[in-house]
Amino acid sequence: MKNIPFYVLYLLLILGSSQLLANNDSQQLAAIKSRDTLIVGVKADYPPWGYYDDNGTIIGLEPDLAQDIADRLNVKLQLQRVSASNRINKLEEGAIDLLIATMGDTDKRRRQTGIITPSYYSSGATILVHKDSQIKSWAELYGRSVCLTKNAYFNRNLIERFLLKPKEFEGTLDNQAALRFGSCMGWVFDDTALANLLKEKSWQDFKTPLNTIMLTPWAIAVRSSEKETVFGQLVSDAIIDWHRSGKLLALEKKWGIRNSQFLIDQNTRWNEKDNNGAYVCQRLPNNILPLKCLSRKSVAATTAVKDNLLSQWGIDFPPLYDNYSQTTLLKGITLTLLLSLLAIIGSLCFGTFTGILLYRLPSTASWTLGRLNDIFRMTPPLLNLYIVFFGLGSLTALHYGIQFNAFIVAIIVFSLYAGSSNAVLLYQALRAASQHAPGAPLNTLFSSAFQHAYEGINANSVNIIKAVGLASMIAVPELISSSNSIIAEYGNKSEMMTFLLFFYFFVVYIFIFLLNYLQRLLTIGVVKKNG
Repeated sequence: MKNIPFYVLYLLLILGSSQLLANNDSQQLAAIKSRDTLIVGVKADYPPWGYYDDNGTIIGLEPDLAQDIADRLNVKLQLQRVSASNRINKLEEGAIDLLIATMGDTDKRRRQTGIITPSYYSSGATILVHKDSQIKSWAELYGRSVCLTKNAYFNRNLIERFLLKPKEFEGTLDNQAALRFGSCMGWVFDDTALANLLKEKSWQDFKTPLNTIMLTPWAIAVRSSEKETVFGQLVSDAIIDWHRSGKLLALEKKWGIRNSQFLIDQNTRWNEKDNNGAYVCQRLPNNILPLKCLSRKSVAATTAVKDNLLSQWGIDFPPLYDNYSQTTLLKGITLTLLLSLLAIIGSLCFGTFTGILLYRLPSTASWTLGRLNDIFRMTPPLLNLYIVFFGLGSLTALHYGIQFNAFIVAIIVFSLYAGSSNAVLLYQALRAASQHAPGAPLNTLFSSAFQHAYEGINANSVNIIKAVGLASMIAVPELISSSNSIIAEYGNKSEMMTFLLFFYFFVVYIFIFLLNYLQRLLTIGVVKKNG
């Protein structure tokens, strides 16, 4: 080895790497064949493209397409539910082999994953409002409260163009509930999905009065490394065959969708022949599809990272160069800090008040209060958020016209959740303190009890900081939600996760410092009184 020239070793290394890449060309197919199963990510809350039937099975137009791919590979099909927030991550991390999940084909998503051409569908955005709504143009949305589905491709453009006050919910069911109970004046979503929704009797009091905007083709995706492989080409050929054979048009009819002009045009385009009887649209000698045969130009991905210190190190942190991302992140940080602070204060107040009541009240009343306190303590905060915001909130909206503020609901829920645990800790500590100092006044007993319960109270406060991310489920755009929207747009998961790690470490450290300071003040007070 020592006698081999360096350039020869370098050449061998390059050839070996090339061979390795060539072998990887069929690695995905080999993995699918070895397990005899194709795993496809689909939506499960998007009828008729993907939804649960009465037996809990995911069915729809896109599951039918997934089955067709599995049949072409002669393997079984396994459907896995995905959402707009996690679908690309699940694909790139290897949890699924293929993604057919109503995903719009955008340049940014082409930088994140392996978008396959041609597109298999197309849609745009429109708004669903109550029939009593007088809205007649998109311009009337300026400054209005509008429901959006998290990480939909059109969210950013809508927010920037119309200065919306967005309320972003995770799934379609949450958006539907929020719209029904007046949490927003309308829900902007995919026009084809809303057209299908309006066919249901329960939605006859709603309408889509505005024209469709932001028309975007839908794309199937494989992992970035698989786009140019045999697997990627197989999926592309399947889509071409769906257009050419009219399968997609037939599936529209099967699922009660009016034939779209996009699919009609695609069927005509892919069946066009020249004078020799050959298809005009077919692969070129270099295996590339002609741009004229695609619904959009397959442009090369370009990174929008501007010249800054981090980008020179290969780190993509959009808040440094993109105003929208910066505003989104700062808003998330502000809401997270404010929500954490107010919830901790609320939990301390509720815990102190309830703990003292449990100690002072007669046994029967104390037992009753204790069981009520247990409900707050043992019910998961996420469930409480849904119960209060969508449950009680819907009743007050329907009967009294009162709409709950999601941020206030989150403060109350987290305060009660942690505060109920603080109450139990203080109650037990007060009982123990009274046994050591019979007849001591309550303020003296409380100071001693707080000292004994401090570690548990401290842990409960830290748990609040960790739990506030759940507030995003009722459309509070806290930090984790803001970070996920940036990740969904730029695909910079490592950078944003690292930022979150350091941020939460710093915030938890600060809150622990403040609680320690409070403990020292109480200790000094006890020492002075006993001095």
